Amino acid sequence: MTTPSSKKTAVIYARYSSDMQKASSIDGQLLLCRKVALRNNLDVIGEFVDAAKSGLTEGARDGYQRLLNGVRNQEFDVVVVEHYDRLSRDPATIQRLKQVFEFNGVELMDQKGVYATATDISIASLYNTIYKPQLAEKVRRGHDNAVANGRIPGSYAYGYRPRPGAPGERVIDENEAKIVLRIFNEYAGGRSTRTIAADLTREGVPSPGATRHKNKAGRTTWNHQCITGGRHGRGIIGNELYIGEIHWNVRSTTLNPETQKKQKRRNPAERHIIVKRPELRIVPQVLWDLAQKVRSVRAVSMFGPTGKPRRRAVSPRNTEHPLAGVLRCGVCNGHMRIAQSSRNGAPRAAARARISGAPASTPVALIWTFCSRMPPRKSK
Repeated sequence: MTTPSSKKTAVIYARYSSDMQKASSIDGQLLLCRKVALRNNLDVIGEFVDAAKSGLTEGARDGYQRLLNGVRNQEFDVVVVEHYDRLSRDPATIQRLKQVFEFNGVELMDQKGVYATATDISIASLYNTIYKPQLAEKVRRGHDNAVANGRIPGSYAYGYRPRPGAPGERVIDENEAKIVLRIFNEYAGGRSTRTIAADLTREGVPSPGATRHKNKAGRTTWNHQCITGGRHGRGIIGNELYIGEIHWNVRSTTLNPETQKKQKRRNPAERHIIVKRPELRIVPQVLWDLAQKVRSVRAVSMFGPTGKPRRRAVSPRNTEHPLAGVLRCGVCNGHMRIAQSSRNGAPRAAARARISGAPASTPVALIWTFCSRMPPRKSK
C-alpha cells in the first residue's frame, strides 16, 4: 500500500538453496536489494528470507509463504529480489507468480531497478528452462564431491547431529543412538515394527519428527514406516550410516510426465558413491547383519520370492476420457475427475463436496461413482 507521502512501500525476498552454501549469500542479497530500493525511492517495510531452501519448492519455504500472504493482502506495493529465480526456478511457477502479483496490484523488481514486464518474466522463464539442467548437474557434482570428502548434504539422520560450524559434518547423538540400538535389537529379536513404534510412542520417546519438526503437528509420535522405510527401505533399519558407511546417489527422483508425480528409481551400481566413516558407526556389524536377514525373510513372506511389492500401473490424470469435464457429483454438484484406478485398471471418478448445503459429515464413499462400470481407457 502507498504511504501518505506517495512513496511506494516495498519488501525484499532473499534465498539460497543448499545447506552446503554460505549464509552470507542472504546478507549479500539483502544489501543489494536495499540499495536498489533506495535508488528507486522505495520505503522497505519488510524482508522475507529462506535459507537452504530449493527454488523448485514452494510449500517448504516459510518466508516465501509469508511473502505470498502479504501479496494477497496487498500489504505492500513492490517486491524486490536479486534475480527472479530467487522466487522460483520453475518456469511455470514464476509465470503464475507474476499473474498473482498483477491481480493484487503488486509490482516486481530485480537488481536492475526496473519493474518486471510480462516479456521480462517470459525471458527469465526461458532462461530457467535452459539453466535448470545445468544447475542440477552442478549441484549434483558439488554434493558428490562433499560426500567423497566424508560430508553429508541435506538433513541429518536420527541418531546424529550436525557438527557446529562444519556444514555436512555429523556427530553421534548419544541419547538417540541408544534408541537406534534398541530398535535394531528388538527388530532382530522378532518384534514387529508396529509394536516397536507403539511402545516408543507410549513411553514418550522423542521421534525423528519431534526432534526436527517441533512446530509441525502430528510429528510427535512414532510411525512404523520410519523404521522400515516403505518401498525403498530407507528407514532406520536400512540406513547404512549406522554401520559407518555413507551411501550416496543410490537412487534418483524423476517426474512422471503423465501423472506429474515424482518417482524414485535405483541408479546403476557404477554411479553409487560409498564412503566409510567408522567414527559414525552406532550398530555392531553382527546386529546389523541379523536385522537385515530378518527384514529379508519378512519381505519374501509378504511379497513373494522377489521380496518387493509390485507397483500397479497408474492411469494418467488427463482429459483423454470421453466423459472428462462433464461428470458432476450427485452430492455436491461439483465437477468430477478421474482420481484413481481400481485393481483391474478401471478408472474411478471422484469429487470433493464443495457446496455449503452438503453436510460436513458426508462420507467420502458417497461421492464415488462409476467405480466398476466405466471401461478402462485404451492406450493409444
